[in-house]
Amino acid sequence: MRLFKILLVFIFFLLFSYFYLFNGAPSADVIQLRFVRFLLALFAGFSLSINGAVLQTITQNPLAEPYLVGISGGALIGYLIGLGVSLQSPFSLSLPAFLFSLVGVFITYKVASVKGSTRTELLVLTGVFINIFASSIVFLVAYFLNLSLDRIIYLLFGSLNIVIGDKELLFFYISIGLGFILEASLILLSRELDLIALGDEEAHSTGVNPEMVKKTVFIISSITTAFLVSFTGIIGFVGLIIPHITRSIFGKKHLTYLPSLLLTGGLFLLASDFVAKSLFSFELPLGSITSLFGIPFFFYMIMKRRHESI
Repeated sequence: MRLFKILLVFIFFLLFSYFYLFNGAPSADVIQLRFVRFLLALFAGFSLSINGAVLQTITQNPLAEPYLVGISGGALIGYLIGLGVSLQSPFSLSLPAFLFSLVGVFITYKVASVKGSTRTELLVLTGVFINIFASSIVFLVAYFLNLSLDRIIYLLFGSLNIVIGDKELLFFYISIGLGFILEASLILLSRELDLIALGDEEAHSTGVNPEMVKKTVFIISSITTAFLVSFTGIIGFVGLIIPHITRSIFGKKHLTYLPSLLLTGGLFLLASDFVAKSLFSFELPLGSITSLFGIPFFFYMIMKRRHESI
């Protein structure tokens, strides 16, 4: 039964990818534009999903994901500071976004750590406050830099509607390729993540250093999330929904389900982007579509944890 589900996901991913790129018999130029968007959607779906999955493991918190633990909010603050000092290219804006994403996750993790354990409610609450703070800074910076309303909305809710110049196209492909490699490197930590999922003491007893694994996860998640925020703005809830759905299909072993997030995360974001740009005559922010699924799922997970604690 599980093999059938995996095959079904793979076939559906291939069919939808073909439809996304070639529907309407487009010209070669249109296909090239779509391919850039397709590649960014695929990377964003995989990156946010795998970051969410490993963050849920190392914090032992099923609600953890880049948006809810302050990484995305911190990256957005760094991005805005970069705009304030006249940086323009998304590539150059990725650096301050990365630095402040580390600050965001550090603050969240420290606030949520009480007597050696991570408090779920504090983790989520701190992450949400960082995102609210980042949103406030967006409007402040928008006032001084005269940013358009469209750009503000797309920064806060995300969009794949980017334009890459011919001179930057090769650098974009290289950056995406390096991003995929960086995220795929987390799969090499599958054994360590399986042990950490059983508890830090269990991991220590087998020679695994949980703190080193956690630092590695935080750094990789911050780098890739900062890159995404610089290109797409904040896309929330992908890292919350997709890992749980993928585990139910592919199993809980990290070596099995982490690579599968390329299919499920990519498919989810491709479908969301298609709906965002096709539902009306204008393009909706991508985060408005992912939130339609993410917010009910978020409350479902909270109620599930509440029921389990009774």
